[in-house]
Amino acid sequence: METIDVQKAHDQSRIRRQLERILEHSSFRNSKRYHSFLRYVVEERLNGNAAYLKERLIGVAVFKQPLDYDTNANSVVRVTAGEVRRRLAQYYLNATAADEVLIELPLGSYVPEFRNQDVIAPPETALNPPTVGLLYDAEELRDQPIPLTLELVDLSKGPLLNTTRFILIVGCCLLVSLIAIVIRSRGLKDNEADLIWKGAFDGRDVLLCAGPLGGEKQLLGSQDQGSQVQFTNSGISLTTAKTVSLIGSAIGRTGGNAFLLPMQDTKLEDLQRSPTVLVGAFNNGWTMRLQAPLRYQFAYDAQGRFGIVDTKEVTSKRFMGDDQPTRDYGLLAHFHSPTTGQSTVIVGGLGMHGTAAVRIFLSSPELIKEFSKSAPRGWEKSNYEIVLASDLVNNLADSPKVVAVYFW
Repeated sequence: METIDVQKAHDQSRIRRQLERILEHSSFRNSKRYHSFLRYVVEERLNGNAAYLKERLIGVAVFKQPLDYDTNANSVVRVTAGEVRRRLAQYYLNATAADEVLIELPLGSYVPEFRNQDVIAPPETALNPPTVGLLYDAEELRDQPIPLTLELVDLSKGPLLNTTRFILIVGCCLLVSLIAIVIRSRGLKDNEADLIWKGAFDGRDVLLCAGPLGGEKQLLGSQDQGSQVQFTNSGISLTTAKTVSLIGSAIGRTGGNAFLLPMQDTKLEDLQRSPTVLVGAFNNGWTMRLQAPLRYQFAYDAQGRFGIVDTKEVTSKRFMGDDQPTRDYGLLAHFHSPTTGQSTVIVGGLGMHGTAAVRIFLSSPELIKEFSKSAPRGWEKSNYEIVLASDLVNNLADSPKVVAVYFW
């Protein structure tokens, strides 16, 4: 997508029209905080004041904080920026105007970027296997020694993977190799945790469609901004990388191969070729689109808050992330998608801790065995949804609890 030159008056007018369009969307118009934040950073960028878009100065200008306020103790700017990124992703998921301008807020920065949304016709080779890196091979997981292979295939003759994405894919491969070594050393070739993947895919090759960064960020070390481990929008987050590695390893153990394709590079025809695991929720547009047949869905409420809602019982409890800041929710779903015609699994959370909660559940033979005791016989091959809740302990997801289940 082409970057827009903010120095041109015509382009500035387009950006301001786009800003007003976004601010009228339900994700923003009901929240003064997110509305004010987005308007401020966009206007400052257009006025040539990008150098002043720093956490402290935004806190003073937008949230009326004193000039000497403690940014480590008061995270209002960081939290708001994360929510704005999510709401922008939700807006563009359903955007229909022909002249849409993409307004992005990159992680690690409060300076917005503006791009034209180009519509690119699919290449003639679109019906061939997708452009992906082969991450997990079933035979490699079984035989000693474990070789690390990475095959980058460019079928569309487009640009090669950029450095960031290449590093992330290699990192996923390393994580998978390590997981495979640990699993083999413990003798857990066919454990209870693999029941889910064997039931869903039965050894078939699977596409892993992972959402890019959409407000998700992993912090290591202190609260100093220099200690944040962040990746650009073209890559995947550390939380997602861990989840993809776990799933790919399990699929390999059950006889299949797993291929990774970032959400922004995934086309409908890719999803129609093979079974799919969708990793991520609000940061994965395919999750939001393909979840339509589900009873429990990721959604916004009237105030623009994120949550998992029961579409069958509108008066029943809704699992909202904003209600309890020390708790996050995740969803594990398996169903046959009428849109793709393929077996589909969703692994996602309201935030990164919700995704981590699903990952913990998937990696725990004990939790899955306990769940199976009360589930119908053969549940792993049926359509099902499992809503999980996890309390945060020291800012990490604790062992998840099942709070809602639906089989059909």
